[in-house]
Amino acid sequence: MSTAAENHSAEPVEIPFRSKVGLWLGPLIFIAMLLFVELDPSNPLVTRMAAVILLMAIWWITEAIPLSAHFVSTPRDNAWAGIAGRQQD
Repeated sequence: MSTAAENHSAEPVEIPFRSKVGLWLGPLIFIAMLLFVELDPSNPLVTRMAAVILLMAIWWITEAIPLSAHFVSTPRDNAWAGIAGRQQD
């Protein structure tokens, strides 16, 4: 009789090529958009939000990170980019 541990193989999990591309492409487009694109010169938050949306969309479409990580990273990225945070009175 075999145990459950013996049934699991020790083979590494292969990461799909699209995930590898998305993991690098997302941050590259995010940084490029922040540095070279100005969607609304009077309101830089528009460009920052668009950059975060593109980053999340690329990672979601390419499945570069697990879907559950998107729910954690989006608020963090918005706060880091200065889009969301404390309200000023």
